[in-house]
Amino acid sequence: MMEQQTKWYKQGGDLLNELSNTAFPEEIAALWYLGQSGFALKAKGTLVFFDPVFADLQNKDGTTRRYYPAPFAPEEAAMTGVSYVFCSHDHKDHLQPETVAPMAQAKPNLKIVVPAPSVEKALSAGVPEGQVIAACAEQPIVLPDGSVCTPIPSAHEEYETDEKGDQKALSYIFQTSGGMKIFHAGDTVITPELTERLRREKSFTAALLPINGADYKRRRRGVIGNMNSREAADLSADMDADLVIPCHYDMVFGNGENPLHFAEYMQTYYPGRRFHIMALGERMLLTQ
Repeated sequence: MMEQQTKWYKQGGDLLNELSNTAFPEEIAALWYLGQSGFALKAKGTLVFFDPVFADLQNKDGTTRRYYPAPFAPEEAAMTGVSYVFCSHDHKDHLQPETVAPMAQAKPNLKIVVPAPSVEKALSAGVPEGQVIAACAEQPIVLPDGSVCTPIPSAHEEYETDEKGDQKALSYIFQTSGGMKIFHAGDTVITPELTERLRREKSFTAALLPINGADYKRRRRGVIGNMNSREAADLSADMDADLVIPCHYDMVFGNGENPLHFAEYMQTYYPGRRFHIMALGERMLLTQ
């Protein structure tokens, strides 16, 4: 973990105003990095969040697990015009009750999308029933503006289902109404099924991929792993993503990675392919 990665480029009122007021024609989308696997995406006036964590993460003794504070409060995030929050699975750095419940309570028309097995978790946290959407693999969610979000299974580190056969962890393929396609991996390792599914999809504008990997020491602490930097680079090439952005390396003590390892591997083995290491709170514009 490098010290400069623990500081926000933009946060607080400045970031909230940018999220609220950014507007472009439909052929341009805006993407913000919110830490860990947290992203905001805005296209044609529709703002959605993926895996936001806007509250503290604490150990059992009350000490923080975060390298850096949240950029703003959940209630403030709800006032940006966000209409959907997509959570990939039931871990607190992806589906955080202290984030999604205050957001939903502050904005009654906000929808919180969680894997079907996590619906009870969201409800018990205080998300009103009418605001929770159960996401099931390969069942597209159509937004009012015509954007489509398709959940697909993710293996964290294995594929797991509940008693109804619903996947406990999901990745999301989000296609804007303007035709841009963004892949938010959530937490997953690479599997033949994932690679084949993404190869069939094609034409990805951007892939948001975890790089923190896994190892024996972390597994002993109960930390389940992800693909590593090399695997993320390989997957981005296999799926032919126009742009790849690494994530899930900077928020939680003891579960980080240096993104420069990812950059070195990309430069060495995939010269000419686009990648970008985003600063916390940075906005990036996406085009077809």
